[in-house]
Amino acid sequence: MSISPTLSEYVSKKKKSVVRRTGGIVLSVSVALGLFFCQPQHVSAANISPGSTTLYHVIDIYHGDSVDWSSLPVGGADGLSAIYMKATEGANYTDPAISSEVAGAVGRGLKFGFYHWLHPSTDQNYVAAQASHFYDVIKNYGYSCLPALDVEVTDGFSDAVLVQSMHTFLDTFQRLSGQDIMIYANPYYVNNHFQNDTSLAKYRLWLADYGGEYVYPETPHSAGAASFDSVNIWPHWDMWQYAGTYDGCPGLHLSSLNGGAYGDGDWATVGIFINTPSSLAAIDSPRGNTYTDSVTVSGWEMARSGVSRVDFYLDNLQWLGSTSALYPRGDAQNALNCSGYYLDPDKCGFTSPAFNTHDWSDGQHTIHAAGIANDGSVRWDDYSFYTKDGAITTIDSPGNTNYYSALPVSGWMLNRSGQQRVDYYIDNFQSLGSNNGNFVKRFDVQSIVNANNSFPLGAVNSGYVNTLPLTSIGPGTHTLWVAGIGGDGTVKWQNHTFTVAPSCMCVDSPRGDVPGGNVTVSGWALEHAGIQRIDVYLDLVTGPVKRYTTSDFFSRPDVHKIVDPSGNYPSTSNSGFSLTIPAADLSPGVHTVYVAAIGWDNTVQWSVNSFTVK
Repeated sequence: MSISPTLSEYVSKKKKSVVRRTGGIVLSVSVALGLFFCQPQHVSAANISPGSTTLYHVIDIYHGDSVDWSSLPVGGADGLSAIYMKATEGANYTDPAISSEVAGAVGRGLKFGFYHWLHPSTDQNYVAAQASHFYDVIKNYGYSCLPALDVEVTDGFSDAVLVQSMHTFLDTFQRLSGQDIMIYANPYYVNNHFQNDTSLAKYRLWLADYGGEYVYPETPHSAGAASFDSVNIWPHWDMWQYAGTYDGCPGLHLSSLNGGAYGDGDWATVGIFINTPSSLAAIDSPRGNTYTDSVTVSGWEMARSGVSRVDFYLDNLQWLGSTSALYPRGDAQNALNCSGYYLDPDKCGFTSPAFNTHDWSDGQHTIHAAGIANDGSVRWDDYSFYTKDGAITTIDSPGNTNYYSALPVSGWMLNRSGQQRVDYYIDNFQSLGSNNGNFVKRFDVQSIVNANNSFPLGAVNSGYVNTLPLTSIGPGTHTLWVAGIGGDGTVKWQNHTFTVAPSCMCVDSPRGDVPGGNVTVSGWALEHAGIQRIDVYLDLVTGPVKRYTTSDFFSRPDVHKIVDPSGNYPSTSNSGFSLTIPAADLSPGVHTVYVAAIGWDNTVQWSVNSFTVK
């Protein structure tokens, strides 16, 4: 992943100055690595212009050319950066010099690419075979410039056949290679044989025109030269070839030599390089600030196949959200995509939902933006920023002890928009009530936490104190959730675990052997919410179920003294129970009583005793 620059940073980091010359012709390719700067181009009546104002020098050669590789000027503002070579023609021919030409280019440190001479045909299988032959040959070399389709002949076929053959070749090559491909043609062929097929505009154009000297970025021809050829279909070219020769290389077609001694040549843009990025992006915000309440991510994204959506993640790829509501960004398009290389230009800008930062820790965070292209490819960009919480909620109590019938809750909250109220929840957000906006004064919070007035509406009235009933909460460990709600409706959560005291009970009788007659079931029971009643079941498993119940309780001073001397359980002073099983319900032998103490929170504690009736 990389830290994404802004649009202006993108331009300033990548752009280099336009190469000018004092004589001769230059073919140049933009060094702006996929960035196409739309400057006014005084090129033709049809206003066709280069896709970039920063250009490289390139030459192209074909079988029969004899190159003095050592004499080629390479590198620098006036030297070559790349070379194109003819690789194949038809479905079988391969240029016999291709390997030596590649070796020469590599030896001089030049980028290089290949082109195929197309023979159109009504037999589209034959045309597809040409594309397959071209790819089979060039895939063996590590070429770094876009392959090109050379369209110079009709072979007596109609324009419709020619255009159909072009589409077959282009589609087949892209299917086999997964790469883009460029079209080479002259203005006459484009205007008179391509049937104004605008679908061809998605391919880059290598235009051949030998009408006169082209001194970029001035007028296209020297004074008195014939008017420049206008070209249909394409608004921009990515490579422009002029006829010319080069010392030591008779008949060489120049795509990029500087200086009149080298004859005519060409210009080209960075679009001919295969390492042109398949996508571009920048995050405009968050940037350069500390965020206290929320963060919104905005920027732009371009992809060769167009952009489908942008997903957002925080830090270690914690999911935040997504947007597919993309919109035009004319600034990015005009600066970077005037050639139309990146599709769906009206779906470029993005703005995320506002992400609440109140639950994020203070300090540095990183937003990761994943741009999902229409072809399924993903581009990651990220940017780091800082947050300082615009809201605080603390819990002073409950503490680490057992709680019985009630839970004391206290603490304080602050919000930059003011303190509205505090709501209380337990476990899976069962509501326990609210302070209803009744805050108590906390001068300590004002003097310590808000000493620098980070919370401009004040921090004195920030404390909360409430007692929450636990009668509906069972024994055991629970989680208290406190929601501090600000004046603008934003919420800051805090939680704390606490323990509700366990229930306890004891059945004193019956035990062991009992004489015939009535049997008394007695004992005591305690529960944090209080005991509602005692149910007794006789022989619950082995015989017909008999149930006896009582809700009458009496004092058990021994239980109060030994079990709960502090009187925390609400029923400590009256925890005893006693009820009678009539003799008529008891036959001689072993019996079992199941004693259920039902609390006011509807929890049940059980005790089981066996006894024998003699």
